[in-house]
Amino acid sequence: MTRASGLAELHGGEVEWAISQRYNIPISAITSFASTVSPIIPERVKKLADKFDQLYLYPAREAGKLKEILAKHEGVEGKNRLILGCGSTELIYLFAQVICNGEVVIPIPTYSEYESAITRYGGKPVFLDLGPSFDIDVARIKSAINAQTRAIFVCNPNNPTGRLYPKKDMETLARLANEKRIVLFVDEDYLCFAPRSKKYSMTEYVDSHPVFVVNSLSKLFGVPSIRLGWGVGSKGLIDKLSMHKLPWVISNLAIWAGEELLLDTVYQERIVKLITEQRKELFDRLGKIDWLHVFPSDCNFFLLKIIANNLSSTTVFEKLVEDQLVVRDCSSIRGLGGKYLRTTIRTSEDNQLLIEGMNKILVEPLAMQR
Repeated sequence: MTRASGLAELHGGEVEWAISQRYNIPISAITSFASTVSPIIPERVKKLADKFDQLYLYPAREAGKLKEILAKHEGVEGKNRLILGCGSTELIYLFAQVICNGEVVIPIPTYSEYESAITRYGGKPVFLDLGPSFDIDVARIKSAINAQTRAIFVCNPNNPTGRLYPKKDMETLARLANEKRIVLFVDEDYLCFAPRSKKYSMTEYVDSHPVFVVNSLSKLFGVPSIRLGWGVGSKGLIDKLSMHKLPWVISNLAIWAGEELLLDTVYQERIVKLITEQRKELFDRLGKIDWLHVFPSDCNFFLLKIIANNLSSTTVFEKLVEDQLVVRDCSSIRGLGGKYLRTTIRTSEDNQLLIEGMNKILVEPLAMQR
């Protein structure tokens, strides 16, 4: 059993702590390409300290000001189209609890928390392999729907493939959900990083179709510890979900952070520009490593396939840890396996460290297989 045994099952954001403890590396010394969040934190986060003298207050249940800001941010009419969550993860579980008491179609590979949430509340995931190109197959999804189907889960852009699906395919799924009287769940946590020429949101369909869209503060602003997510849906769906939601799970710090950061357009433009520039540069540089295949991405990470016979994702993971670099070992992700890694796009300086670490990993020329 390797030292990295068991780490592949952890989410990207959990790996840093586990690595720090298992390998006795200070958490501050780790450069993490495993967690899929922004590599820079907005300066406005410091303004939260000005609110610390108000920590004695209970959070406002409705968080009306925040919802007004979010409605504008998501381009929807009215606060009653929004529900807040302790990160988007709480909303995934809430949706599964309320809606998914039957079969749920999940194209894979994708975020594993969907499966965990659905099975926790007695639902049955129906997995559809996206295939080697990771394209969504609307026809296969349609054929998988039956009288027991309650929802379709789609991450868009998808984690871990980085693919933003064509808008026409998502529109078809929305119409299909309407026809079959099921709900299309769309996770848009990474949409903020998508190229402007391709970017669109399914929030425009929430009133006309049974579509529920989730997003969060974590990825764009690099603050997953603050735990603020939100869902966008029709008033009827939001009301139904709200009936099952626990009160006061959204802290004042989360509310204040949302009110502050969502208005910081200067930061948002800065991080999108950084990711756009570094996405092209890192794609080109990773593509020059002869034992890797790099899949194109529409967001802030790349899925990598190891094409050397004598290397596994766990082997590469362990070798990079020696340089205090952490990527996501995808061997535990349903639909992938022991030849896949995921790496987040960070600053130019950080990305240079990753390239240097990757270039230290040597393989025999005869061990290559494309």
